[in-house]
Parts: sequence; structure tokens; C-alpha cells
Amino acid sequence: MEGGQSAKIANDVIHDCDVLLDFGDGRVLTIAQSTLLSEQGASAEFMSREIAPQKPATAGANESVAELDDESVAEILKCVGLNDTPRNLDREQLKNDINAALDFFQGYKAESSKSRRTQLRSCAGKFGRAAQNLSDVLDQSDLVSTLLQKRISHRICLTEFQKQLHDLVQLCQALSNAYSDASSMSDEIRISPLYLFLGDSLAAIFEKHFKQSAKRTRNSGGQLEGPFIRFATAVTARLGDSITGETVSKAMAEVAKARRESE
Repeated sequence: MEGGQSAKIANDVIHDCDVLLDFGDGRVLTIAQSTLLSEQGASAEFMSREIAPQKPATAGANESVAELDDESVAEILKCVGLNDTPRNLDREQLKNDINAALDFFQGYKAESSKSRRTQLRSCAGKFGRAAQNLSDVLDQSDLVSTLLQKRISHRICLTEFQKQLHDLVQLCQALSNAYSDASSMSDEIRISPLYLFLGDSLAAIFEKHFKQSAKRTRNSGGQLEGPFIRFATAVTARLGDSITGETVSKAMAEVAKARRESE
């Protein structure tokens, strides 16, 4: 206040209620809440930008999809062929197994990507700073902070909310440190995410559901063929990637080599 004077809030602040400031000398000043809240505009706008969730990207024609649906499974089975598809094949379980393998592949690819780890570290830092900023505001005793504390306490327990903010700051710090680690899953597995998905995950799924070995053969023209090659290329096609039989073959060879070296 002007001249170093101080005042205290003299009334219980509720929604759409003006704030009464008691100076202790008989003077009471009335201030509209809209005036007080406007002083927080810049900080509120900053925090909303910091914690606003990113809009999910819409997959285009050449972008990967999140998971397969029933229609995709039906198209994959057409590619494999009726003669190589068991009559009692459980389509729902096949779909679930492929989607589980896809989920692991996407996580492995993200952790193996330096740029993705940088993005995750940046996101964790933004969340942490936003939570710390709000925590700092709630720890202050000025007029605006006191008003904010009162408004929050009408809805939730202020002490519990402050504890959750503290926990969030600690969690974001831990995540940021984890994503700063230069090591990744690929350091342990030593096979690229794509090759592992094609030559290990899809091969195991094929053998489980189609009751035959995942093999690749070449026709008289030297082109790769066989039910597993058709299965793997069909799966990746439905996921939005154009993978050739040669890539599947290389993945199978890489996985076989890694298994021999680990024995």
C-alpha cells in the first residue's frame, strides 16, 4: 500500500464478492474481485501455456496409427491367405498381441531416440516449473496470494493441494533426470526397435497364432515369399509403414545373430 501502510482482508471472500480491506484506523476500502484477479492475468496466462496439454496429432496417409482394429486384422488375414490361416484362429487375441507388440515397439523407439528423450525432458521441466511457480505463489502472504489461497480452500484442502504440488515438482525432477540419461534400451538389447518388432515380436506372434514357423523363402525370381513375409508386411502396411520383405528378412537375420551371440 502507499506510504508503507498495511491492511488485512476483513471479510470471507467467496465467489462474486468484493474484498474489504481494514486498515485498522477506521478506514475500510472495498475492491472488486475483478480488479484483483486482473493483476494475476499475466501469471495465469503463463501458467496456462506451461501446462496446456498438447493436441494429439492426426495420423496422415503415411503416419503410423496407434493400434490395429478388427478391419485391419481382417485385411492382414487376407494377405496371409486362407490356406495358411487356421480355421480356429482367435482374431481378437491376435489383434491384442499385435497391439501389445506395437506398444512395446513405440516405447522402445521413443527411448532409443535422443531427440525424443530431449522432448520428454523438456516437457517434464515445463510441468515442474509450472507446479513450482504455483507452489511459490501459495507460499506468499501478499494480498493476491491470500485471495488465491482462500478461493482454492473453498474447493479443496489447501494443505493437501500444496503437498500434491510439492510431490509433482519432485516427480518432474526425477523424470527430467531420467530422460537426461544417455543410455537407452537399445544399449541393452542391441537390436534396432524396427528389427526387434519384425524379427522377434511379429515372428513369435505368427508362430503362436498360425501354428507354423516364421520362415522366409525365395521364388525362382529371387523374390522373398511365404506366409510370414506376407503377415509381417501386411501388419506394417496397416500401421502406415511400407516395409518390404527384404527388410523383414534382414530383421530376422539380425535377431538370429543376436540370439547366437547371447548363447
